[in-house]
Amino acid sequence: MILLHNHHIHHLAKDVPRVVRGMASENVTVAIYETPGEAAWALQELREAGFDVRNLSVAGKDSGAGQSAVCYYRTGGEVRYLGELGSFWNCLWEQLPGCAMLTVPGLGPVLVAGPLADWIVVALENASIFSGLTGIGAGLYSIGIPKEAVAEYEAALANNKYLLIAHGRAGEVADAKRVLRSIEFGAKR
Repeated sequence: MILLHNHHIHHLAKDVPRVVRGMASENVTVAIYETPGEAAWALQELREAGFDVRNLSVAGKDSGAGQSAVCYYRTGGEVRYLGELGSFWNCLWEQLPGCAMLTVPGLGPVLVAGPLADWIVVALENASIFSGLTGIGAGLYSIGIPKEAVAEYEAALANNKYLLIAHGRAGEVADAKRVLRSIEFGAKR
């Protein structure tokens, strides 16, 4: 585990080799953010640095559910979110491939944008392989994140934090980590 001393990015997972869709040498890193705005800012920084958005995912607890009316719906071929963080999630679901809305025991409602949504669905369909893990945990574990780190990321979600997951070839992920480490929210706003 690499501990960053940045106030807003608590840490990044160490590089984890894995195999996805025939790519033999891939890696993944995860950043934890306090707010949806910080996660969106980091995603934009990665986009501007040329990172392929098809290799990015964001997950966060739907903290507005249960406190006010929320709605997940499909219109015109798009999945939409009506709630306190509507602009955040709708923007992500437009930019990133895949979305999921699931209720996780112990976490509550969790929203996901990007390929993590697909990994979660596959993990849920193969639940016997991932016994002892939640859908989110199984999705993260399936891409090579160690179980110890999975528990930490689920705890971050439970505390209303946001995960930004970048995956790709080793060099791409190393570039993403450099971009994520360079972000200082106070200086760039």
